[in-house]
Amino acid sequence: VRTINSIMNPKDRGWATGPTSGYVAVADHQPKRVFLIGHDLESKDGKLNNLYKDTKHYGLKEAHKTPSINWINQWLELIRENQNTTFYKVNPHGSDGTDPISFIPDAWAREKNIKYIDYTTLDKMLK
Repeated sequence: VRTINSIMNPKDRGWATGPTSGYVAVADHQPKRVFLIGHDLESKDGKLNNLYKDTKHYGLKEAHKTPSINWINQWLELIRENQNTTFYKVNPHGSDGTDPISFIPDAWAREKNIKYIDYTTLDKMLK
């Protein structure tokens, strides 16, 4: 449950950058919709799946993927705290499971305020 204190005095929860970006967006703007774009959680090939791979101060593209459990749990906490916000997880294929990215994490399966969409649906929603 979000309280006026959490909005007026946001704190560093020690979260990863992705869930923290969601926290800041919700705390600052109380949006009706949040789109999780590029928050893949998994990797198609078991290797590092990040825009910054192979750049200075970041991991190599050959590195093993980062475990997703912390991201899943951190986003879940934010999703549960913000029942008036719909979170859209944007995946290549929605949630059809055709690849490791287009899936519904078990921990999120019962949440009513998260939807799974593909890029085409996102494009239609934003036009």
